[in-house]
Amino acid sequence: MTSHPQDHASSADRVIDSLLIRDGHARALDRHRRRFQRAVETAFPNMTPPPSADAVWDELLATVPREGSWFPLVEARRAEDARVELSVQVRPAPPLRAHTRLSAVADRRRFPQLKGADPVITAEDRHAVVTHGADDALYVTEAGRLLEAANGAVVGWNGADLHVCTSERVLDSTTVGLLVGEAESGRPGVPFTRVVRCPEGIDTAVVQELWYLNALHGITPVTQLNGARMRVDDDRLILWQHIAETWWRPV
Repeated sequence: MTSHPQDHASSADRVIDSLLIRDGHARALDRHRRRFQRAVETAFPNMTPPPSADAVWDELLATVPREGSWFPLVEARRAEDARVELSVQVRPAPPLRAHTRLSAVADRRRFPQLKGADPVITAEDRHAVVTHGADDALYVTEAGRLLEAANGAVVGWNGADLHVCTSERVLDSTTVGLLVGEAESGRPGVPFTRVVRCPEGIDTAVVQELWYLNALHGITPVTQLNGARMRVDDDRLILWQHIAETWWRPV
């Protein structure tokens, strides 16, 4: 097995969260807020009192415009005096992708469950694959199973079965959480979907189709993996993208 250097979350110096806000609406705002608070508590466990992320989220909601598309970033960073500094940046949303191309890289991250805690590693990995035509780096296990991308989650389809990675080396994806919740809801208009949880990673020998999910791009099909074309079920994709449009809520 690969040894990962010091997987101790208390050593992290930075955690972040981000989400798309479109005309005053967001998807899974509460999930983002809870995930960021958990990350702050995990990364900086010895602070007295524990830092609260409420103020930075209140600032975000008070300052983000209610018109247009925005991609705000909240950040917690360890300061030199051992304090935790919280900040928010309200940024215009970048262009959205209609599809995603991925290239696999070995997983050398230290803190995969903390968003933004490995900024140098993830930036290097993404840059390495983008220069060769991919959109993001895809982390894989030694056995070649799929974990997640540097900036998004990956799920697979085998027929009508949805394969979701539940390894300890993946981030708690808010978009995957919405997708799985919807798939298992039995709600009218949602196709019956069996969710297959994959603690060892997604097996490419089993799935025929991959989706890339994150808070910015939503659901996009993986059209290329390591340079090879991937199958896309357009009817299923369009249906689920339509369902994802129902996830927007006023901020």
